[in-house]
Amino acid sequence: MNEQNMLQMLNAMSDEIFMAIVRGNATCESCQDDREFISKLRENILSKQETDLDFEKFSDVMIKMFEKYRAKNLNSVLQI
Repeated sequence: MNEQNMLQMLNAMSDEIFMAIVRGNATCESCQDDREFISKLRENILSKQETDLDFEKFSDVMIKMFEKYRAKNLNSVLQI
């Protein structure tokens, strides 16, 4: 995975968190840690310094977070 793909994943994750908040399935306070994690990771990627980020490790974390918020969003649309 390269930096561009990771940035796309971060943007998608931010969108899912935003939609969870808008739909009332999450609060800003409950998402604070995840939003800070995304923000710091984005800063590291966008900085022009050479970084040794383990994209595989971070992508696994991002996928789990994405699935968590995606489930919250889907459960509000599809009453299960």
